[in-house]
Amino acid sequence: MFYDAVLEPTRWREALKAICEFFAPAVAATVHFNSLGLMSEGGTREPHYLMYSYGLSEEAVQAYLTYGRYGPDVDPRVGAYTRYINRPVPNRDLVSAEEWHKSPTYKDLFEPHGLDHDICISIQHEGLDTHLSIGVYRGPEGPAFSQVDVEKFQLLVPHLRRAAEVYARLVGSELKSRQLENAFEDLALATIFTDTSGRILFANHAANQLLDAGDGLFQGGGQLAHRDPGIASQLKRDIREISASTQFGGGGRVTHLTLPRAEQTPLLATVCSLASSSPESPPYLSSQLRVAIFLTDPQKSYETTTEHLQRIFGLTQTEAEIAKDLTAGLTLKEIAGKRGRALETVRQQLKSVMSKTGARRQAELVKSVLALGVPLEQ
Repeated sequence: MFYDAVLEPTRWREALKAICEFFAPAVAATVHFNSLGLMSEGGTREPHYLMYSYGLSEEAVQAYLTYGRYGPDVDPRVGAYTRYINRPVPNRDLVSAEEWHKSPTYKDLFEPHGLDHDICISIQHEGLDTHLSIGVYRGPEGPAFSQVDVEKFQLLVPHLRRAAEVYARLVGSELKSRQLENAFEDLALATIFTDTSGRILFANHAANQLLDAGDGLFQGGGQLAHRDPGIASQLKRDIREISASTQFGGGGRVTHLTLPRAEQTPLLATVCSLASSSPESPPYLSSQLRVAIFLTDPQKSYETTTEHLQRIFGLTQTEAEIAKDLTAGLTLKEIAGKRGRALETVRQQLKSVMSKTGARRQAELVKSVLALGVPLEQ
């Protein structure tokens, strides 16, 4: 039941009900997962938190979720919990009944909802930065949880640990997949991910603009399609062949297609394998996510930004602007006129640019700037 619930969270209520029956006369049970998630660019981690319950009113659940004050000054159990990681422990083994009944946690959370005794286990999976807790509760009229209950709970621990690991891997897959999509979302280069049949699983903003225009390439019934039946068949065939090579461990295949448009120059499509089915393949790439399609629009300019040039080469803003102007085909004289500077001043600034980029000639500088090619949406 734990494994079923991890894979299908709506089944946690059923599993928690069974736990209450196992620890009769328990009146309620909760499970919550807390994953530290992924490291962000700022060095902090994105928390991931889920809670399910059985036997608690909606009001009690909301009170639990919003209480947010679990320090030892309000919950006397907190300091002692660290000694019982991965082991079940009744609250009466942590604090006396008198100390517990005086605490804000009891008065704010437990007493108003008819709860008093609990037995909890906190399972941590350090390798996956995951924390799982399950608690079972009895009312004030029920007996405190005993050593017999601890031993019964201990029987569940191996399964809870494995369920926590499955959950952690699923959450890691979900978060990393989302992070992968976010990275492509910002690209000015139209990017589409499909499954083996050509069903679109992800399309970034630039790709959606092309699909919505419907000029040649479009989305039909969730599938990537083309107005020309011959081109559509070729595209489907390439997707199928590349995904098949991925599925059987070939990987690394790339093919190129020209996708005609009625009103503009053709799109250039690069179709390549995205995931491998080998044991070493990253867990966050879904088994369905087989193919990436990158669409280059010859009529669209993918210029790097001055900010990017500054970061890559350590240029000043003025130097970065001069490098961009040269890439756009302007002469030094034209750049000087545009900037209202003497030609000799611009020459000196260009020397600094050449020194920082390692270019020996203007042609090398232009080539270096064009080769950066990180086309980001502005």
